[in-house]
Amino acid sequence: MIYYYYYYYYHHHHHHHHHYHYIIIIIIIIIIIIIIIIIIIIIIIIIIIIIIIIIIIIQILLVLWFVALLVLARPGLAKKTINVCVPGATIDETAVKDFESVKSLYNDAIAARSDLGDLLTNVTLEELIPFEFASYYYDMCPSEMVSTLFWSIPYRRGYKCWTIQRVLYARCITKKCQYWNAVPWIPNYKFLCREKRVYENVWSFCVTRRKRRGIFQLIRIQIPKSCVCSLTKC
Repeated sequence: MIYYYYYYYYHHHHHHHHHYHYIIIIIIIIIIIIIIIIIIIIIIIIIIIIIIIIIIIIQILLVLWFVALLVLARPGLAKKTINVCVPGATIDETAVKDFESVKSLYNDAIAARSDLGDLLTNVTLEELIPFEFASYYYDMCPSEMVSTLFWSIPYRRGYKCWTIQRVLYARCITKKCQYWNAVPWIPNYKFLCREKRVYENVWSFCVTRRKRRGIFQLIRIQIPKSCVCSLTKC
């Protein structure tokens, strides 16, 4: 009887101890899995935070880039890029500045393009060019050419006036060739409307070059009222 009791107790105790080991192993495995999941979640959160920080930095840099353009893009900057307009050409200081001559040459250059003719019906040159700025660019081209100004597509919407503005392009036109000179320029009345001038709502055109050479696409866009000043004095 005593022998049987000891045997039973030892056997039962050993079996119970063995079962307890399994429970501990399962609990440890569960804890390890939970820790791994937590670590993965923390890593994902860190990655998301890093991505957000990078996006914020990019936005700040873009805003600073626009501010830099506002500060640096004066008329003198355009004249520094004068040699880009026509490679190898000598700049003629007596470039055509007469308005009617500009308008005539411009219309002749555009009229031959069937894809633009209908769009330019009843559109005057004054609507295409903010003329108080155009005078800076006339002497960028040789005398047989005329420099005209176009607005590029807006960068993005939702910001204030000066951050949704466009890069200005000075374009030297002949009846044979098209020369492009990109001028980084953003209108800002604090810098450009130094004299007392009237802000007006001006319609302008955006010209984008297609893949085929010599074919241009016009997109009509509106310049915000607070961003363009006219020559009319108050």
